[in-house]
Amino acid sequence: MTSVPLLLVLVAALPARDHGPAATLRERVPGPCGDPICPPGQLLCFAAAGGGPAPPPSSLPPRAVRVDPLPIYVPPVEDVHYPDAEVQERATAVVPALVSASVAGQYAELESSGIRTQVSVGYSAFDFVLLAVFHHGSDDLVVLERTFAQWGFVVLLSAHTGGEVARLRKGTGQPYNLVMPNYQALENTPCYQDYVRNQPEDYIGMRIVAETQGEANFTAAIKYMAPQRDYAAIGSIQPYQKYSVAPDGRIKTADDSIYTTATVANATGPGTLVFDPRVQLPAGHWPATNWTTLKSALVGNVLRVVAVIGFDKNTSKGFEEVAFSPASDPTAAVYVRLLATHGPVDSSAQLHYAYYNVSVNYTARALAPATFYAALLQEQQLWNTTLAPAARYKLPFQEGQRQTDMALGALVLSLSLFIGPQPNYGDGADYWSPQLDRGGSLPFQTIAVNQNLLDLGLISMAADRVGYWFQHYICPNAGCHLGTAKGSINTGNWKAYCPDHFADGLADYGEMADLFAKTARAVLGYTPDTGKDWVTQHIDAAFNMVNYTYALRLNATAREDVGSVSYGLIYGAPEHDTCQVEGFYYHNNVWFVRGLLEFGKFLRDVCPEFCPQYAAYGKIYLDEAARFRADVLASLAKTVVNDQHGQPYFIPPVAQEFFKPFGTMIESVLAEYSNFRYFSELLGADILPLELSTALQNFRESTTGTVSGITRWSDHLDDMPSSYYLVTSLRDNRLQRFFLLQYGHMANYMGRGTWTATEQLPITPDANGYFRDYLWSYLEGGIDECVPSIMLPALATRWQLVLERYDTDVVWLGKGVPRRWARVSGGGFAIEQAATRFGRVSFAVSYAGDNATGGKVVATATVQFRPVSVPGVTQTPQFAVVLRAEVQELVLDADSVDVSNPAVVLQEVQMETGTIVLSPTGTPGQLLEFTVTATFLS
Repeated sequence: MTSVPLLLVLVAALPARDHGPAATLRERVPGPCGDPICPPGQLLCFAAAGGGPAPPPSSLPPRAVRVDPLPIYVPPVEDVHYPDAEVQERATAVVPALVSASVAGQYAELESSGIRTQVSVGYSAFDFVLLAVFHHGSDDLVVLERTFAQWGFVVLLSAHTGGEVARLRKGTGQPYNLVMPNYQALENTPCYQDYVRNQPEDYIGMRIVAETQGEANFTAAIKYMAPQRDYAAIGSIQPYQKYSVAPDGRIKTADDSIYTTATVANATGPGTLVFDPRVQLPAGHWPATNWTTLKSALVGNVLRVVAVIGFDKNTSKGFEEVAFSPASDPTAAVYVRLLATHGPVDSSAQLHYAYYNVSVNYTARALAPATFYAALLQEQQLWNTTLAPAARYKLPFQEGQRQTDMALGALVLSLSLFIGPQPNYGDGADYWSPQLDRGGSLPFQTIAVNQNLLDLGLISMAADRVGYWFQHYICPNAGCHLGTAKGSINTGNWKAYCPDHFADGLADYGEMADLFAKTARAVLGYTPDTGKDWVTQHIDAAFNMVNYTYALRLNATAREDVGSVSYGLIYGAPEHDTCQVEGFYYHNNVWFVRGLLEFGKFLRDVCPEFCPQYAAYGKIYLDEAARFRADVLASLAKTVVNDQHGQPYFIPPVAQEFFKPFGTMIESVLAEYSNFRYFSELLGADILPLELSTALQNFRESTTGTVSGITRWSDHLDDMPSSYYLVTSLRDNRLQRFFLLQYGHMANYMGRGTWTATEQLPITPDANGYFRDYLWSYLEGGIDECVPSIMLPALATRWQLVLERYDTDVVWLGKGVPRRWARVSGGGFAIEQAATRFGRVSFAVSYAGDNATGGKVVATATVQFRPVSVPGVTQTPQFAVVLRAEVQELVLDADSVDVSNPAVVLQEVQMETGTIVLSPTGTPGQLLEFTVTATFLS
């Protein structure tokens, strides 16, 4: 076959990613900043003399000392959405007692420190403003709000009990003198952007790593890049209609352009505008162009309730807006609260809040405050109920609150973008999937959301969504769409010119086979009353899909090229944008292997009882998967490029011998797509041996592959499918890179107040220095939501605490926990009721002792495991408990390890990593509880 020459010809002609206009790649030419050449023994050495690719890692000087080639001082930047002051303010903010309330009179009597006062709606007492008094069921509720400089909270009190009914954190604060980080000075620093863009080894990332002793964190990362613009999606799970709140409070429908101009007061751009605060505020209140400073954040930690504040330094005017689309309103409307401010708030003056009901179908109408706050309460109650079965995080310090909110909030946002069980890639003119024929068929958003639902134990929610995908996007018979084959993924008329009318990469098949097997085991183990029905309903579609891939494999082995580099490999499209650039791509083939393995094990183990008509295929698929894996590894043995010491250095994306390693990961379209997706999926299947996995990660990370740990694409960033990079770095004990990607993404790719995340994002700030620039000239790029990007902190947080791996019966506990969480004073962490394929796991760690160098620290880990019963899945997995001390000089004393339960056998202590391997020996199926204590000494 002539596949490789065809690949090279087509790659040369391939346009840039078609999600937006083509961007011009900056040529890497010598300039005033030059290319630093590494002196002997110094590290931050990125390129050999004369430019070009860096030499293989083994030929570089020892990596013991990192020398910054641009030694500039970058001052700390405060996390203004989760300020340090909040801890003390929250602890000392005493909510006044409710003595009585009058709905008719719209007042409440409050008491604090023995002082009673009557306050009317709009006025303040004891630093709280009274927002509303209203009937709610058989009770009367009083709504108070306390606003600090950078944050605040709303509290609802019961007139019957006097106690709190609900409390909702608000991440904005006071509009007056609003101060947000500005990055103009950093942007204007000579050579800074040149180093950020052109250094092969992630210049920002290496600075973050150096400042944090190898354990990146959020606050270290936000110093170096302006934030994402907080275009925040709002909506409920079920309705089609969703909305987007712009950084200046303008609200548009989410199924069209969401861009609003920030420079012209009365121009809102394309799309469907449903609310404009400029029109509703008093005449002349809105600045001539837009607000000097803006801030967006959530109300209720994880709810899709968005607060926006703005301040104009020339007039001292400001505004505050709160908007959400309540599930309790069947019209899918938006409820809005609006307040005009002028200078500092006078605690003796009445605040005049306005409330509106707006929708795509009608202009803003007045809304009763009672309706607004009743719906807000119901929104919190709805999500409390929805997430009640989910695993719960207890993470330390203020950063732990932020991370918990981002992890759960990312899931809430993604579920809110879906239309019930129907997957939706995102919002805006670029990514609103329902506008396309079967636009929800691409699996990335389905995999990201449902993997996290399964991880957290929200099994029924995952089952509904995975089942929807298989019922709607798998051809039940040949020719179901444009001549497609039975069992093929039906992407409809979306890019009908793609080979076989399939508008994505073939790796999708293995990934969805894997997701089906995970979901089916979970429903059988956790929801046995309905699990069998779910399997019966969806097994035909899943089997047809996997059998289609099995047929592709048989066709591949029937080719007369035995012994060639591509023998047995499946030929096809690698990605949505590059569907016409077919080839023998490794990432496709390793996922075919993984899909056959996981689905084959499911058929072998489960189908004899639940789907006997397919049981015999289990062994067939597993046998073929073993042969397929051998063919992939044999091909790699011929194509991997070794360094001068014979160690793996580079893996080509396609099965091609003598493939020249990329000089940079942005040198060509093939290099960019390899960095963006092909290498990520190649690693995620967990088929590569450790030495190849490590080599591939090292190569892309030292060859212009990342910025702040985030994946590079051309002259900007694209972290859409990075979850595979994340889990692979953790799986392979590359914690430095795990932390850098996790916290770099949270800080410098996502909206810091609303968890918005896009598919692609610029590197540089805009002209004002407050936000990241727009990506392309049409201004929609870099602001539209993208579910796979949003979900990264949700996936990462669960994995760093509880991690499973293919092909092993081991649960890793605390594998990705940073040392700072091990602080004796205030440290410690826990996860409760995480769902694994083996059963529910709870894990908590506390610390005592002297954390200083030369001291002694005792770590105590408690584990609770409640197994589930699934055919073929052990009920007695091993546990690898990872314990670390905050101070690196403190080392685990292997002789000190003690296990409380005699039914749990200590197998191994790995002092270097702090890993304690334990094997249960008790009766399978029973609740298992044990405690592990270990001492760290200098």
